[in-house]
Order: sequence, then structure tokens, then C-alpha cells
Amino acid sequence: MVVYWGMRLYVEDQKIQSNFKPYNDVYGFDNGDKIIEMTAGLIEQRMKALDFHEGFLGHIGGDDFVVIVESHQIHKLCEAIIDKFNKRILDFYSEIDRRNGYITAENRHGIIEKFPLMSLSIAVVTNRFNNFENASKLAEYASKIKKKCKACWESNYIIGEANE
Repeated sequence: MVVYWGMRLYVEDQKIQSNFKPYNDVYGFDNGDKIIEMTAGLIEQRMKALDFHEGFLGHIGGDDFVVIVESHQIHKLCEAIIDKFNKRILDFYSEIDRRNGYITAENRHGIIEKFPLMSLSIAVVTNRFNNFENASKLAEYASKIKKKCKACWESNYIIGEANE
């Protein structure tokens, strides 16, 4: 999830699940779709519960979402989404996989590998100190923040400031 914010907080590209492809390979696309639906629902619930009523939630595709809110108080929203996701995601794994803390699947090169259970990466970009020239510049910066988030195997969020 990438949250862009300032006068507006743009949560673009909310990369909800790390290790989503291996999950689909092991548990099937129907179960993967249920995780997408669960994730969208919990983001919407947390936005409403924390008074982000004027926000926008969109599904970019795959396991990517966009959220746009008008607030600089995003910490609480990110933490609430991550907390709920970390609890709910366990319901989508077998008891054995939950106990192990990983699933076994083929990687993109056909090699069997252990993949940690899915996590949530939220990349937040703010225009609090600087405005972006255009949507491309915003997306480019968001992608840098998302890359930092995905380097961590646990659920996390990073708030990038536009003046970095």
C-alpha cells in the first residue's frame, strides 16, 4: 500500500501481500481471491472506524490497492490495518503451515523454497513538504518507498516524505 499524503494522503499501491504468488500456487486462486476480498474489507472497516470517511479505496489489481485520504495522521490507520491483517491472514492457512510459519512452494525458477506467511507492506507518500509535479513523479517516488517496504518480511509501513 502506498499512501501519498499531505493536503491529501494518497495511499497508492497498497501492496497488501508479500508472498501472494506462492500462496496461490499452494492454496489456489479462489483462496487468493478470498484474501483480496478480506483485505479490501478490513481496509474499508479500519478507514471507517478511524474516521477516514472521506477517503477513497481502490483495487489497482492483483494484490495492490490504493487509498487516498485527507490527513497527516496516518500512523494509526496503518497500524490498525496491519494489526487486523496479521490476525485475519492466519485463517487462510492450514494448521501445519501456521505452526511452521511458512509454506513450501516452487519459486519463479522452479526450485522448491520455504516462503513466510503473507505480510502487509504499506508504502506511504506524503506531499506534506513538497508537491509532486505530476502523477508520474508521484508514482515513481511511491515505487521507491514500496521497494523499501518489501525488503522486510514482516508486515510494516514506511512513510516517505516528498523532500527526501
